[in-house]
Amino acid sequence: ALGSLVSNNLGTYSFTDPKPPVTADQYRLKLTDLDGDITYSKVITLMYSPLSNAKQISISIYPNPATSILNLAINLPDNSSRTISSQTQSYNIKIINITGATVRDDKSSQPTWQANISTLLPGTYIIRVLNNKDNTLVGKTTFVKL
Repeated sequence: ALGSLVSNNLGTYSFTDPKPPVTADQYRLKLTDLDGDITYSKVITLMYSPLSNAKQISISIYPNPATSILNLAINLPDNSSRTISSQTQSYNIKIINITGATVRDDKSSQPTWQANISTLLPGTYIIRVLNNKDNTLVGKTTFVKL
């Protein structure tokens, strides 16, 4: 067992394997109903690449959901933080609405970024961060604007 979650009655759940192997691995869910009945999901096989481990660059946004201010943090791997931060780094940050239209396009040379999103309509948005040096994806996630 890798972990467990308690239902929040929303019907959508996620769990990330904290140390996935770099080989094919099999996963399944064990579901326990309120009356104690146990069922298992079908087994699925996932293959993680070496870039899927905790050493990759990722992004964090907060608060989520947000009403007026949105913060972004680019989380650098421990072993590369000195190398990357010593270089001039530039990021392209796009906020995309649910229809795919870019509603905000910014640049940042820092691993942190803050934006006033009070003028955005309520809904779900995608935030995408690209490294301007080589146009590679740093990270992508969603947030909810209340």
